[in-house]
Amino acid sequence: DQTVSEFIKTQRALVVEDEQAISQLLKINLQQMGFQVDVFQNAQTAAIELTQQRYALCLLDWMLPGMQGIEFLKEFRPLMKQ
Repeated sequence: DQTVSEFIKTQRALVVEDEQAISQLLKINLQQMGFQVDVFQNAQTAAIELTQQRYALCLLDWMLPGMQGIEFLKEFRPLMKQ
């Protein structure tokens, strides 16, 4: 049986945030929890990564340049379930 912390260490987290200070804060905290973290500044780049990588957790900014976070979620959530 895996403990929660052992399980998290095998998981990836996706952070999509255009404010660098906020994205770095999220990344540091998630890494301290044990996640492997990928950070993207825009939805378009994150969407490409979603086709190549599986994530256990996705943190989205609500207001991203080019595509709102909720639009991103609606469009790419099916990829997150695979």
